[in-house]
Amino acid sequence: MSINNLIVDGRLARDPEIKKTPAGDSVCELALAISDGYGEKRKTIWLDVTLWKGTADYVADNARKGTAIAVSGKLTQDHWEDKKTGSKRSKIGMTGFSVLIGAHSGEGGGNGNGGSSGNSGSLANSQFAPDPNPPTPPPAPAQPSLGKTPEGDEIPF
Repeated sequence: MSINNLIVDGRLARDPEIKKTPAGDSVCELALAISDGYGEKRKTIWLDVTLWKGTADYVADNARKGTAIAVSGKLTQDHWEDKKTGSKRSKIGMTGFSVLIGAHSGEGGGNGNGGSSGNSGSLANSQFAPDPNPPTPPPAPAQPSLGKTPEGDEIPF
């Protein structure tokens, strides 16, 4: 068994790019800048994120370059052959299933939309776009019958 689940937060490096598939589904491409470390050892990790359907539309409508965003999804890896050199290449990316706009644990404050918020990392000040096709939970198991129903203040044990 393997688990492929990733949650990252960062800031958009550019405006979201939205496109439509021939079937009419929305696809949104993001470049996410993720801060790692602190002080002199601080570095930025760049991650390309792909969103689909309702989540893609939501982010394209509500986020811009610099917006703080958290994304939950899975890692992906693209493979291709460089046309000039013929060498095999690959790139790690992410397919996002849900997003949280305005949630950011990094420094700098602000809500990513040009204003500032007293609690920029708070989920209460964020907008959440759930997965448009969430899994259905399994039905609850049937409760066993104890033979008789308690009356009044009776406790069945």
